[in-house]
Amino acid sequence: HHQCLVHGQTDLIKAFKETQCLNNHLEYILPVPWDERGEYATMDKVECYIRTPPGGLIKAGKKLPLRKLLESGKVDVVDGVVQIIVVPRRRAQEWIEEFKRQNPKAN
Repeated sequence: HHQCLVHGQTDLIKAFKETQCLNNHLEYILPVPWDERGEYATMDKVECYIRTPPGGLIKAGKKLPLRKLLESGKVDVVDGVVQIIVVPRRRAQEWIEEFKRQNPKAN
């Protein structure tokens, strides 16, 4: 499950093999039709984050297989769903700061 909180858009990826990387899915999701500014035009323009069980964040490598992310033990899995937050690279720092303000446990 991939979600973009910056624009409030969500896509559900129904089948994500453990051997696949985020790039395998971003390549057909991007560019997104609602992105008027071109912030999500290519994989190079975005960064991916995943919530951790205590409510924090980790940056998810786009070339890292899903199995590696899950084995890290740092990924929050709810009802078999992993939420991947895709953020424009140029706005990532601003977004992280806002996330921390809204999620005190993330600090």
